[in-house]
Amino acid sequence: MLKKQFIGRATVQQEVRGWLQLSLGHLPKDQQFSIQLAVTEVVQNIYRYAYGHQDGGDIIIEVHAESGQELTITARDFGVPCQPELFLHKTHAASERGGMGLTLINKNAAAFTITPLADGNLAQLVFHLSL
Repeated sequence: MLKKQFIGRATVQQEVRGWLQLSLGHLPKDQQFSIQLAVTEVVQNIYRYAYGHQDGGDIIIEVHAESGQELTITARDFGVPCQPELFLHKTHAASERGGMGLTLINKNAAAFTITPLADGNLAQLVFHLSL
């Protein structure tokens, strides 16, 4: 398991992308890219919605290799709990605010869930690996 804490700010996507690139360097480049794209979209949504573009909120990313065939990544925030039933399984047009990020996440991850907590949210992404 790998774990790293990030501070929510305008550059958090690039910071997470760089850490994932170093941490997942053993994977094929196309898989690295898909994982980075989905996870950084989740991180951007945390910064945008859970923290309201306010700098300083913690984002904890954990990477779990469930087996040689599956990777689970969680993103924990301590911001405003969300209501995933209002947006998670709805179809969004690319022009809608927020619609493209969810499309990218769902296209690249085998599974994506968000669990609201008393003090934040836990997003979980599952990726199938082909080594």
